Amino acid sequence: MSEDPVSSRPVSATVEPVEAGRPAEPPAPAAPQAAYAEAINLASSAYLLGQKAASPDDWLLVSGRWQRAIEKLKAVPPEDPQYAVAQTKLADYAHQVTYAQKRIEQLNHPPDIAIASVPGVRSRPAPVPVAPKPVAPSAPAGTQTIPIVRRQHGTPVIRVVFNDRQTYEMILDTGASRTLLTRAMAQQLGVVTTGQMRATTASHEEVIFETGRLQSISVGDITLSNPEISIGDTIEIGLLGNDFLSGYDMTIRDRENVVELSPAY
Repeated sequence: MSEDPVSSRPVSATVEPVEAGRPAEPPAPAAPQAAYAEAINLASSAYLLGQKAASPDDWLLVSGRWQRAIEKLKAVPPEDPQYAVAQTKLADYAHQVTYAQKRIEQLNHPPDIAIASVPGVRSRPAPVPVAPKPVAPSAPAGTQTIPIVRRQHGTPVIRVVFNDRQTYEMILDTGASRTLLTRAMAQQLGVVTTGQMRATTASHEEVIFETGRLQSISVGDITLSNPEISIGDTIEIGLLGNDFLSGYDMTIRDRENVVELSPAY
């Protein structure tokens, strides 16, 4: 007995009808990272960068990270469990931004160099850096601001008035115990030789200078009366020494290209 062949009838699928005019449901978006967590990550990154920052560009990056962290803290919604904590961190992060910006300002504008006068010191003292301050202090009362006309091997040269009538360019030399004139200057000022002095140079060689007296030496409103000076035959420009600078602190302001002489109280 022969079997019936299998019929190739199509299998019917049940399809639910779509309601007319009803839009399809969009897929649910992935949950984004919480704003508070992003703020903490940015703050941690800014802190680590700040430990190694050395240049203005480094601190600019640090400042930017702290600012982005602040933006994330402000985005924490009130219903977030970390909302209260986020609000307390805003002030601290703002302080970090201010500090980074101050570091940028300090690195872009290095502090001036101050040299304190030391009477009787023969060797030239090394420049002493002034501690950086957000606001430059005002000059003490009695401070004289003297223009720097040029530099001699990096050392400031200023104009000095002798005997209330003759002006010469002089090197500011805190390492010289006494003002030293060239032979030509001494002759033009009519200096009368009154004696000799023996001095030891930086190479420990002894040199003999002739000495004499002037009526006065003046820089700005500062005047030294009846000073004894030395006369040198091997120098091309005079040296204003500690006999004049004693009792004053000298500050060299490179940006303004001036020297400030302030009474040393």
